[in-house]
Amino acid sequence: MGHVLWSWHLHWHSVGLEQTCHRQGRYNYSPSSASNVLHARNRGGLGVCNVSYSEGRRAQPDSLVDASQVQQQLTEAAAFGDIDACIYLLNHDKYNKRMKMNDGLLKKIVSTCYERNVPEKALLIVQSLQTRHPKYFSILMKECLKKKDLEGLDRVLEGRRKAGFEPDAYTHTARITALGATRQSVAAVAQLRIALRDVKCRTVEVFNAAVSACGVCKDWAGAEHVWLMLEEYKVEPDVVTYNSMIKAAGAAGRMED
Repeated sequence: MGHVLWSWHLHWHSVGLEQTCHRQGRYNYSPSSASNVLHARNRGGLGVCNVSYSEGRRAQPDSLVDASQVQQQLTEAAAFGDIDACIYLLNHDKYNKRMKMNDGLLKKIVSTCYERNVPEKALLIVQSLQTRHPKYFSILMKECLKKKDLEGLDRVLEGRRKAGFEPDAYTHTARITALGATRQSVAAVAQLRIALRDVKCRTVEVFNAAVSACGVCKDWAGAEHVWLMLEEYKVEPDVVTYNSMIKAAGAAGRMED
């Protein structure tokens, strides 16, 4: 069982599994695979929350004064990397509609999820936000690309679609890039063909991603094929296109091309 105590003061240092604040409070954390219990007390005027997690069932807080206090707790939880507390507060029946998380804190907690190898919780946090926006899913997509996690990216893209956002040039580009990173140039070119079904996705950036994916895979024939498709769809190449073609040729040992 994990235990977390927090107050709202700065100046922290870490000693083993305990982080101690030098002012009026402390933040103690010990990880647990099954549950996480947040204990708090109202002492010395410090506002705190009493929360428990057990097998997916969340007990009601003993004392939550108002939405602003809960918002502060969410901010502190995100700053300290307390993933389960963030999920709990974002889904609280009484306060969830008022909870917000700025982009900086969201990026921080999402990054923490990937560092701890729990990407599914990062997706859950984004899905729990009251404001839906494609940029929140983009934060997840960037983490997946950083880790070359194609399966994780597909889960994020499915979650994005369920949230009401249809695939666009950006999502197709991300998937093409991920396929290249996992050495699947044929699948990357196939993804390009899927993207081209949508007129709005016939951008030079999508083609560039496909050329780059073929270059990573040392697939010069694939890069040439993408170039022919670019000409077929009358998309004007840019400096990135030419650079990507040169890199693809070099990677395949075809510098004469």
